[in-house]
Amino acid sequence: MTEPRSPQVVLRNVTRIYEGGAAGRVHALGPLDLDIPKGEFFSVVGPSGCGKSTLLDLIAGLAETSDGTVSFEGKAVVGKVPEGVGVVFQEDSTLAWLTVWDNIAFGLRRRGALPGDIKRRVDDVLRLMGLGDFARAYPAQLSGGMRQRVCHRPDSRFGATPHSAGRALRRPRPTTRLLMETRS
Repeated sequence: MTEPRSPQVVLRNVTRIYEGGAAGRVHALGPLDLDIPKGEFFSVVGPSGCGKSTLLDLIAGLAETSDGTVSFEGKAVVGKVPEGVGVVFQEDSTLAWLTVWDNIAFGLRRRGALPGDIKRRVDDVLRLMGLGDFARAYPAQLSGGMRQRVCHRPDSRFGATPHSAGRALRRPRPTTRLLMETRS
């Protein structure tokens, strides 16, 4: 029988709540208790917006918990990337100063589409991509997967083709994201 390995990453009662913004109060994660042993391969699976990126940001020290603690190799993770943690960012091409609605409308406006057509097509895309409740939110207020779904070209039959999330039109809620492999 093998001995249990000591945890390299420990989360205790971790909760993350985003306050304010167009979407109001968003309970993004938790409460969550989690131990990830050294050398363990670990992944998080869930729909877009369920807290996968938030969890990664908390473990990597890129965000602070609303409640609870995160530690890496016995040291508290607060406000900076811990020694021994690598970070790979999600990419998207949203325009940070525009709302979700305006990001989707951007290309249509540039092409000279009529206002009524822009409204209809943007509203259709918001429904198709499951972003209707976030139309007035800014990219910084969205999860990574949600930001990817905002990145659209206006030249498809639905008025949107995701730039960076190629599967999003066929499967609006991406279901898998690799979390981390801890070092041995």
